[in-house]
Amino acid sequence: MSNILDYAQGLKSYSFDKVFFKDIDVLALTEVAYLPFEQIITDSEITLEKLAQYYTTLNGEKGEILSVITTPRIDLLRILGRSSRYGTIEAFDFINKIDSNIERQFSAITYRLKDEKYLVVFRGTDENLIGWKEDFHMTFMHEVPAQQSAYQYLEKRMTEYPGEYIVSGHSKGGNLAIYACSKLDEEKQNSVTGIYAFDAPGLHESLLESEGFLRIKDRIASYIPQDSMVSVLLEPPVNAKVVKSNAILLLQHDTFSWEVGQIDFVQVENQSQLSIHADKVISSWLDNMTNDEKQEFSDVIFDVFLESGINKFADITVDTPKKIINIVNNMTRLTSEQKKMTIQVLFKLFNAQFDVFKSYLPKPIQKVEGKMEHFAKTAFSNITGVFKKSKRKGK
Repeated sequence: MSNILDYAQGLKSYSFDKVFFKDIDVLALTEVAYLPFEQIITDSEITLEKLAQYYTTLNGEKGEILSVITTPRIDLLRILGRSSRYGTIEAFDFINKIDSNIERQFSAITYRLKDEKYLVVFRGTDENLIGWKEDFHMTFMHEVPAQQSAYQYLEKRMTEYPGEYIVSGHSKGGNLAIYACSKLDEEKQNSVTGIYAFDAPGLHESLLESEGFLRIKDRIASYIPQDSMVSVLLEPPVNAKVVKSNAILLLQHDTFSWEVGQIDFVQVENQSQLSIHADKVISSWLDNMTNDEKQEFSDVIFDVFLESGINKFADITVDTPKKIINIVNNMTRLTSEQKKMTIQVLFKLFNAQFDVFKSYLPKPIQKVEGKMEHFAKTAFSNITGVFKKSKRKGK
């Protein structure tokens, strides 16, 4: 089946006057924003034609292991750069900030589609663990640093370059797009014609009740794959359109697996039962954790890896035996309270899974289910008890 590469290739000779700017065009420009443009986009605008040429010269045509710099994204940039449809689009104001002190991962880019018409794209979570930790912080913080940066970036762009705006993002970038637009004053919001979230996590419920969000709600277009595991995090802002993917489970988060027709996404009627099940489990798990538990759990889990010298996923492939030893040592150095908290949080996840499982069972077998639940929870407690005893012996 065709995907976004086929779409871009098929329409490369059609101007936007012949085939209007479509949602898939937004996704194409959103995806290439994952590539590292720091050395290319500096003080002035650059066309996608030149951007693609310079990128290949500097970085080659192959992606990297365990990275958002993938070969399909590089291929897509090359197609866009060589096409009359996209080649003259100008890119500018690229920014990429990783800050471990405030636990922020943020990246954005602006495209000038034509005179006084712009597309602002916020990058999703990349391979930096700080970004993943910040994502988990969204479950208990009203505002994370990347959201604040997104609003500041968008507000500044709109002040410097008045005109019509589309705002977009994939994954966390979609969350940032909606958040930033909801924080704009009403005058600037009136200049935003569309907001796109591609398989993005939801928003804190407090934002969904704000006047700023309610003013832009009808301009949000949300797309998710049928087995989405990402969009079920937090509260979805609007009903999403469900796209058919040829991948499985979490691999459907990769939009290059999303199927497209001639000029539109191939859609299915509903999310899969697997996605709905994941939504129920994650929601139940988070609802049964306090904000303090969420923060401490996040700090413990991510810091074990960060303090082991693993700042990016690919870091584990360098000096692997030493990194594994560092991880084990950091885990054994956890305090008794940290170990207890981690076990309790994991048990809550296990319990959430069981509670959702129960909801699928017919009433006549509730007694059998109760025995199964008791057996499983007892087994889990025994396993964690053995784990704690083995840790004490190791001291």
